[in-house]
Amino acid sequence: MNTNGPKIEIDLGAIKENYLSIKKILNKGAIAASVVKADAYGLGAKKVSCCLYEAGCRDFWVAYINEAVDIRKVLPIDANIYVLQGFEKSYIDLIKTHKIIHVINSIEELQAAKNNDITMVLHIDTGLSRLGIRDSDIGQMLEIIKYEKIDHIMSHFSSADEENNPITLGQKNKFDFILSKIKQNRAGISATAGTLLGPDFHYDIVRLGAFLYGIKTNETFQTQPKNVLRLKTRIIQKYEIEEKSAVGYGATFITSRKTKIAVLSIGYADGIKRSLSNRGTVLFYDADKNSYQANIIGNISMDLLTCDVTDVPDCLTNVNDMAYLLDENYSINDMAKDAGTIPYEVLTSINFKSERYNVEYI
Repeated sequence: MNTNGPKIEIDLGAIKENYLSIKKILNKGAIAASVVKADAYGLGAKKVSCCLYEAGCRDFWVAYINEAVDIRKVLPIDANIYVLQGFEKSYIDLIKTHKIIHVINSIEELQAAKNNDITMVLHIDTGLSRLGIRDSDIGQMLEIIKYEKIDHIMSHFSSADEENNPITLGQKNKFDFILSKIKQNRAGISATAGTLLGPDFHYDIVRLGAFLYGIKTNETFQTQPKNVLRLKTRIIQKYEIEEKSAVGYGATFITSRKTKIAVLSIGYADGIKRSLSNRGTVLFYDADKNSYQANIIGNISMDLLTCDVTDVPDCLTNVNDMAYLLDENYSINDMAKDAGTIPYEVLTSINFKSERYNVEYI
Protein backbone atom coordinates (compact mmCIF):
# COMPACT_ATOMS: atom_id res chain seq x y z
CA MET A 1 0.00 0.00 0.00
CA ASN A 2 1.27 3.45 -0.92
CA THR A 3 0.38 5.60 2.09
CA ASN A 4 1.14 8.80 0.17
CA GLY A 5 -0.78 7.79 -2.93
CA PRO A 6 -4.31 8.58 -4.07
CA LYS A 7 -7.16 7.65 -1.76
CA ILE A 8 -10.55 6.32 -2.89
CA GLU A 9 -13.62 6.13 -0.70
CA ILE A 10 -16.37 3.80 -1.98
CA ASP A 11 -19.77 4.37 -0.43
CA LEU A 12 -21.53 1.01 -0.20
CA GLY A 13 -24.47 2.69 1.50
CA ALA A 14 -25.00 4.91 -1.54
CA ILE A 15 -24.83 1.86 -3.83
CA LYS A 16 -27.57 0.23 -1.73
CA GLU A 17 -29.66 3.39 -1.89
CA ASN A 18 -29.30 3.55 -5.66
CA TYR A 19 -30.43 -0.07 -5.96
CA LEU A 20 -33.45 0.45 -3.73
CA SER A 21 -34.50 3.71 -5.37
CA ILE A 22 -34.67 2.24 -8.86
CA LYS A 23 -36.26 -0.95 -7.55
CA LYS A 24 -39.16 1.16 -6.25
CA ILE A 25 -40.15 2.25 -9.76
CA LEU A 26 -40.34 -1.28 -11.20
CA ASN A 27 -43.55 -3.03 -12.14
CA LYS A 28 -44.82 -5.32 -9.40
CA GLY A 29 -43.06 -8.66 -9.65
CA ALA A 30 -40.23 -7.43 -11.90
CA ILE A 31 -36.78 -8.51 -10.72
CA ALA A 32 -34.11 -5.87 -10.12
CA ALA A 33 -30.86 -7.63 -11.03
CA SER A 34 -27.42 -6.11 -10.48
CA VAL A 35 -24.60 -6.01 -13.02
CA VAL A 36 -21.28 -6.55 -11.24
CA LYS A 37 -19.09 -7.36 -14.26
CA ALA A 38 -15.64 -5.80 -14.64
CA ASP A 39 -15.17 -6.12 -10.87
CA ALA A 40 -18.38 -4.13 -10.29
CA TYR A 41 -17.20 -1.45 -12.71
CA GLY A 42 -13.89 -1.41 -10.86
CA LEU A 43 -15.32 -0.90 -7.37
CA GLY A 44 -14.84 -4.47 -6.12
CA ALA A 45 -17.30 -7.18 -7.15
CA LYS A 46 -17.17 -9.16 -3.92
CA LYS A 47 -17.77 -6.17 -1.64
CA VAL A 48 -20.43 -4.68 -3.91
CA SER A 49 -22.22 -7.99 -4.47
CA CYS A 50 -22.44 -8.62 -0.73
CA CYS A 51 -23.82 -5.15 -0.04
CA LEU A 52 -26.42 -5.57 -2.81
CA TYR A 53 -27.38 -8.98 -1.46
CA GLU A 54 -27.97 -7.31 1.92
CA ALA A 55 -30.22 -4.82 0.11
CA GLY A 56 -32.34 -7.71 -1.18
CA CYS A 57 -30.81 -8.38 -4.59
CA ARG A 58 -30.73 -12.05 -5.58
CA ASP A 59 -29.75 -11.79 -9.26
CA PHE A 60 -26.25 -10.83 -10.41
CA TRP A 61 -24.74 -10.45 -13.89
CA VAL A 62 -21.09 -10.81 -14.87
CA ALA A 63 -19.31 -11.01 -18.23
CA TYR A 64 -17.10 -14.08 -17.75
CA ILE A 65 -17.32 -17.48 -16.10
CA ASN A 66 -14.34 -16.77 -13.80
CA GLU A 67 -16.14 -13.66 -12.50
CA ALA A 68 -19.14 -15.84 -11.67
CA VAL A 69 -17.04 -18.39 -9.81
CA ASP A 70 -15.33 -15.58 -7.91
CA ILE A 71 -18.50 -13.93 -6.58
CA ARG A 72 -20.10 -17.30 -5.83
CA LYS A 73 -17.47 -17.57 -3.10
CA VAL A 74 -19.19 -14.74 -1.20
CA LEU A 75 -22.83 -15.07 -2.32
CA PRO A 76 -25.26 -17.60 -0.82
CA ILE A 77 -26.59 -20.36 -3.04
CA ASP A 78 -29.97 -18.66 -3.43
CA ALA A 79 -28.30 -15.90 -5.46
CA ASN A 80 -28.62 -16.36 -9.22
CA ILE A 81 -25.45 -15.59 -11.14
CA TYR A 82 -25.70 -14.97 -14.89
CA VAL A 83 -22.74 -15.00 -17.30
CA LEU A 84 -23.17 -12.78 -20.33
CA GLN A 85 -20.64 -14.06 -22.83
CA GLY A 86 -18.28 -16.75 -24.06
CA PHE A 87 -20.14 -20.03 -23.46
CA GLU A 88 -18.02 -23.12 -24.03
CA LYS A 89 -18.96 -26.76 -23.55
CA SER A 90 -15.99 -27.14 -21.22
CA TYR A 91 -17.83 -24.84 -18.76
CA ILE A 92 -20.61 -27.36 -18.06
CA ASP A 93 -19.04 -28.73 -14.87
CA LEU A 94 -18.38 -25.23 -13.51
CA ILE A 95 -21.94 -24.18 -14.35
CA LYS A 96 -23.39 -27.11 -12.44
CA THR A 97 -20.98 -26.95 -9.51
CA HIS A 98 -21.46 -23.24 -8.86
CA LYS A 99 -25.11 -22.97 -9.91
CA ILE A 100 -24.43 -20.55 -12.75
CA ILE A 101 -26.86 -19.54 -15.49
CA HIS A 102 -25.10 -18.88 -18.78
CA VAL A 103 -26.37 -16.63 -21.57
CA ILE A 104 -26.48 -18.27 -24.99
CA ASN A 105 -25.59 -15.76 -27.71
CA SER A 106 -25.66 -17.80 -30.92
CA ILE A 107 -27.16 -20.90 -32.47
CA GLU A 108 -23.71 -22.51 -32.31
CA GLU A 109 -23.57 -21.96 -28.53
CA LEU A 110 -27.08 -23.37 -28.20
CA GLN A 111 -26.03 -26.51 -30.09
CA ALA A 112 -23.09 -26.91 -27.70
CA ALA A 113 -25.22 -26.30 -24.59
CA LYS A 114 -28.19 -28.55 -25.39
CA ASN A 115 -28.75 -31.94 -23.75
CA ASN A 116 -26.58 -31.04 -20.74
CA ASP A 117 -29.29 -30.41 -18.15
CA ILE A 118 -28.31 -26.79 -17.53
CA THR A 119 -30.45 -23.66 -17.22
CA MET A 120 -29.71 -20.96 -19.76
CA VAL A 121 -30.78 -17.51 -20.94
CA LEU A 122 -31.39 -16.97 -24.65
CA HIS A 123 -30.07 -13.68 -26.01
CA ILE A 124 -31.91 -12.47 -29.12
CA ASP A 125 -30.33 -9.70 -31.20
CA THR A 126 -33.07 -7.17 -31.89
CA GLY A 127 -30.93 -4.52 -33.55
CA LEU A 128 -27.80 -3.79 -31.51
CA SER A 129 -25.89 -6.05 -33.93
CA ARG A 130 -23.48 -7.22 -31.30
CA LEU A 131 -24.06 -10.51 -29.50
CA GLY A 132 -27.28 -12.46 -29.88
CA ILE A 133 -29.12 -15.12 -31.88
CA ARG A 134 -29.89 -13.91 -35.42
CA ASP A 135 -33.24 -13.77 -37.19
CA SER A 136 -32.23 -16.55 -39.56
CA ASP A 137 -31.64 -18.92 -36.63
CA ILE A 138 -34.90 -18.33 -34.74
CA GLY A 139 -36.68 -21.30 -36.33
CA GLN A 140 -33.87 -23.71 -35.46
CA MET A 141 -33.70 -22.24 -31.97
CA LEU A 142 -37.41 -22.86 -31.38
CA GLU A 143 -36.99 -26.55 -32.14
CA ILE A 144 -34.02 -26.99 -29.83
CA ILE A 145 -35.41 -25.17 -26.78
CA LYS A 146 -38.49 -27.39 -26.59
CA TYR A 147 -36.34 -29.77 -24.59
CA GLU A 148 -34.16 -27.33 -22.63
CA LYS A 149 -34.41 -25.33 -19.39
CA ILE A 150 -34.76 -21.68 -20.31
CA ASP A 151 -34.57 -19.16 -17.45
CA HIS A 152 -35.68 -16.26 -19.64
CA ILE A 153 -35.28 -14.52 -22.99
CA MET A 154 -33.17 -11.36 -23.15
CA SER A 155 -32.11 -8.66 -25.55
CA HIS A 156 -30.31 -5.34 -25.27
CA PHE A 157 -31.17 -1.81 -26.42
CA SER A 158 -28.75 0.28 -28.43
CA SER A 159 -30.15 3.76 -27.70
CA ALA A 160 -32.27 3.60 -24.56
CA ASP A 161 -30.45 6.57 -23.05
CA GLU A 162 -32.21 8.76 -25.64
CA GLU A 163 -35.87 9.25 -24.78
CA ASN A 164 -38.40 8.69 -27.58
CA ASN A 165 -35.76 7.27 -29.91
CA PRO A 166 -37.64 5.28 -32.62
CA ILE A 167 -34.82 2.73 -32.72
CA THR A 168 -35.67 1.70 -29.15
CA LEU A 169 -39.36 1.27 -29.94
CA GLY A 170 -38.43 -0.75 -33.03
CA GLN A 171 -36.26 -3.06 -30.94
CA LYS A 172 -39.03 -3.47 -28.39
CA ASN A 173 -41.57 -4.35 -31.08
CA LYS A 174 -39.22 -6.92 -32.56
CA PHE A 175 -38.59 -8.39 -29.12
CA ASP A 176 -42.32 -8.67 -28.46
CA PHE A 177 -42.84 -10.38 -31.83
CA ILE A 178 -40.13 -12.96 -31.13
CA LEU A 179 -41.50 -13.56 -27.63
CA SER A 180 -44.90 -14.34 -29.14
CA LYS A 181 -43.26 -17.09 -31.17
CA ILE A 182 -41.29 -18.51 -28.27
CA LYS A 183 -44.24 -18.39 -25.85
CA GLN A 184 -41.80 -17.94 -23.02
CA ASN A 185 -43.21 -16.35 -19.86
CA ARG A 186 -40.08 -14.55 -18.60
CA ALA A 187 -38.19 -11.88 -20.50
CA GLY A 188 -35.89 -8.89 -20.03
CA ILE A 189 -34.51 -6.28 -22.42
CA SER A 190 -33.62 -3.30 -20.26
CA ALA A 191 -30.44 -2.23 -18.55
CA THR A 192 -30.49 0.99 -16.50
CA ALA A 193 -31.48 3.38 -19.27
CA GLY A 194 -34.26 1.15 -20.57
CA THR A 195 -35.58 0.68 -17.05
CA LEU A 196 -35.89 4.44 -16.61
CA LEU A 197 -37.98 4.72 -19.80
CA GLY A 198 -40.98 3.39 -17.89
CA PRO A 199 -43.12 0.35 -17.05
CA ASP A 200 -43.54 -0.85 -20.65
CA PHE A 201 -39.82 -1.63 -20.71
CA HIS A 202 -39.54 -3.55 -17.44
CA TYR A 203 -40.84 -7.00 -18.47
CA ASP A 204 -39.86 -9.61 -15.84
CA ILE A 205 -36.25 -8.68 -15.12
CA VAL A 206 -34.06 -5.61 -15.56
CA ARG A 207 -30.26 -5.49 -15.46
CA LEU A 208 -29.07 -2.55 -13.35
CA GLY A 209 -25.47 -1.46 -13.76
CA ALA A 210 -24.75 2.21 -14.43
CA PHE A 211 -27.29 3.55 -11.94
CA LEU A 212 -25.84 1.56 -9.06
CA TYR A 213 -22.45 3.20 -9.53
CA GLY A 214 -23.62 6.80 -9.86
CA ILE A 215 -23.62 6.99 -13.65
CA LYS A 216 -26.32 9.19 -15.14
CA THR A 217 -27.53 7.74 -18.43
CA ASN A 218 -29.74 10.74 -19.17
CA GLU A 219 -29.89 14.01 -17.22
CA THR A 220 -33.63 14.36 -17.92
CA PHE A 221 -34.71 11.12 -16.27
CA GLN A 222 -36.75 11.78 -13.14
CA THR A 223 -34.86 9.21 -11.07
CA GLN A 224 -31.13 9.93 -10.73
CA PRO A 225 -28.41 8.07 -8.81
CA LYS A 226 -26.39 9.23 -5.84
CA ASN A 227 -22.64 9.65 -6.08
CA VAL A 228 -20.87 6.55 -4.74
CA LEU A 229 -17.19 7.47 -4.63
CA ARG A 230 -14.69 10.12 -3.66
CA LEU A 231 -11.17 10.27 -5.03
CA LYS A 232 -8.57 12.51 -3.47
CA THR A 233 -4.81 12.90 -3.41
CA ARG A 234 -2.14 15.02 -1.77
CA ILE A 235 -0.40 18.17 -2.91
CA ILE A 236 3.30 17.26 -3.02
CA GLN A 237 4.67 20.61 -4.18
CA LYS A 238 3.45 24.19 -4.52
CA TYR A 239 5.11 27.23 -6.07
CA GLU A 240 4.45 30.36 -8.12
CA ILE A 241 5.50 30.94 -11.72
CA GLU A 242 5.58 34.08 -13.83
CA GLU A 243 3.27 35.17 -16.63
CA LYS A 244 4.05 33.49 -19.99
CA SER A 245 5.55 30.42 -18.34
CA ALA A 246 5.06 27.00 -19.93
CA VAL A 247 3.52 24.18 -17.89
CA GLY A 248 4.04 20.44 -18.42
CA TYR A 249 5.21 18.18 -21.23
CA GLY A 250 4.84 19.74 -24.64
CA ALA A 251 4.30 23.20 -23.16
CA THR A 252 0.58 22.93 -23.96
CA PHE A 253 -0.32 25.59 -21.37
CA ILE A 254 1.19 29.07 -21.16
CA THR A 255 0.26 31.18 -18.15
CA SER A 256 -1.48 34.51 -18.73
CA ARG A 257 -0.66 35.82 -15.23
CA LYS A 258 1.46 35.06 -12.21
CA THR A 259 0.17 31.59 -11.32
CA LYS A 260 0.28 29.47 -8.20
CA ILE A 261 0.82 25.83 -9.14
CA ALA A 262 -0.09 22.79 -7.04
CA VAL A 263 1.43 19.48 -8.09
CA LEU A 264 -0.75 16.47 -7.24
CA SER A 265 0.35 12.89 -6.72
CA ILE A 266 -1.80 11.22 -9.39
CA GLY A 267 -1.63 10.70 -13.15
CA TYR A 268 -2.61 8.56 -16.08
CA ALA A 269 -0.94 5.47 -14.56
CA ASP A 270 -3.66 5.75 -11.91
CA GLY A 271 -6.38 5.83 -14.56
CA ILE A 272 -6.84 9.60 -14.83
CA LYS A 273 -7.59 10.29 -18.48
CA ARG A 274 -4.83 12.26 -20.21
CA SER A 275 -7.56 13.99 -22.19
CA LEU A 276 -8.35 15.91 -18.98
CA SER A 277 -5.17 17.90 -19.59
CA ASN A 278 -6.09 21.60 -19.70
CA ARG A 279 -9.76 20.63 -19.32
CA GLY A 280 -10.38 18.89 -16.02
CA THR A 281 -11.17 20.26 -12.58
CA VAL A 282 -9.88 19.69 -9.06
CA LEU A 283 -11.71 20.74 -5.89
CA PHE A 284 -10.49 21.97 -2.51
CA TYR A 285 -12.65 22.32 0.62
CA ASP A 286 -12.51 24.55 3.67
CA ALA A 287 -13.63 23.56 7.18
CA ASP A 288 -17.22 24.58 6.38
CA LYS A 289 -17.23 22.33 3.27
CA ASN A 290 -17.24 25.24 0.87
CA SER A 291 -15.64 24.14 -2.38
CA TYR A 292 -13.02 25.95 -4.48
CA GLN A 293 -12.30 24.96 -8.05
CA ALA A 294 -8.86 24.70 -9.61
CA ASN A 295 -8.32 23.91 -13.28
CA ILE A 296 -5.92 21.22 -14.41
CA ILE A 297 -3.25 22.92 -16.52
CA GLY A 298 -0.57 21.35 -18.68
CA ASN A 299 -0.45 17.76 -19.86
CA ILE A 300 -1.19 15.11 -17.23
CA SER A 301 1.89 12.98 -16.58
CA MET A 302 2.17 9.34 -15.62
CA ASP A 303 2.20 10.00 -11.87
CA LEU A 304 1.51 13.73 -11.56
CA LEU A 305 -0.79 16.52 -12.61
CA THR A 306 -0.62 20.26 -12.09
CA CYS A 307 -3.44 22.65 -11.32
CA ASP A 308 -3.86 26.40 -11.04
CA VAL A 309 -4.61 27.26 -7.40
CA THR A 310 -4.15 31.03 -7.73
CA ASP A 311 -7.79 31.67 -6.83
CA VAL A 312 -7.98 29.08 -4.05
CA PRO A 313 -7.27 30.23 -0.46
CA ASP A 314 -3.62 29.58 0.34
CA CYS A 315 -4.54 27.84 3.59
CA LEU A 316 -6.19 25.03 1.60
CA THR A 317 -3.34 24.33 -0.80
CA ASN A 318 -0.28 23.67 1.32
CA VAL A 319 1.92 20.63 0.76
CA ASN A 320 0.11 17.51 2.06
CA ASP A 321 -3.33 19.15 1.82
CA MET A 322 -5.93 17.11 -0.05
CA ALA A 323 -7.32 17.82 -3.50
CA TYR A 324 -10.52 16.08 -4.64
CA LEU A 325 -10.72 14.71 -8.19
CA LEU A 326 -14.09 12.99 -7.77
CA ASP A 327 -16.92 13.55 -5.32
CA GLU A 328 -20.56 14.64 -5.17
CA ASN A 329 -19.66 18.07 -6.60
CA TYR A 330 -17.53 16.74 -9.47
CA SER A 331 -18.77 13.28 -10.34
CA ILE A 332 -17.69 10.67 -12.84
CA ASN A 333 -20.34 12.14 -15.14
CA ASP A 334 -18.68 15.57 -14.94
CA MET A 335 -15.21 14.11 -15.39
CA ALA A 336 -16.35 12.09 -18.41
CA LYS A 337 -17.78 15.20 -20.04
CA ASP A 338 -14.51 17.09 -19.53
CA ALA A 339 -12.49 14.09 -20.77
CA GLY A 340 -14.61 13.73 -23.91
CA THR A 341 -15.68 10.18 -23.11
CA ILE A 342 -18.39 8.26 -21.22
CA PRO A 343 -18.56 7.76 -17.44
CA TYR A 344 -18.36 3.96 -17.85
CA GLU A 345 -14.86 4.35 -19.29
CA VAL A 346 -13.81 6.82 -16.60
CA LEU A 347 -14.94 4.51 -13.81
CA THR A 348 -13.50 1.27 -15.16
CA SER A 349 -10.19 2.95 -16.09
CA ILE A 350 -9.36 4.01 -12.54
CA ASN A 351 -7.21 1.21 -11.19
CA PHE A 352 -8.54 1.05 -7.64
CA LYS A 353 -7.00 -2.39 -7.04
CA SER A 354 -3.49 -1.10 -7.73
CA GLU A 355 -1.08 -0.83 -4.81
CA ARG A 356 -0.83 2.85 -5.79
CA TYR A 357 -4.29 3.37 -4.28
CA ASN A 358 -5.58 3.41 -0.72
CA VAL A 359 -9.16 2.11 -0.77
CA GLU A 360 -11.73 2.52 1.97
CA TYR A 361 -15.28 1.15 1.94
CA ILE A 362 -17.89 2.97 3.98
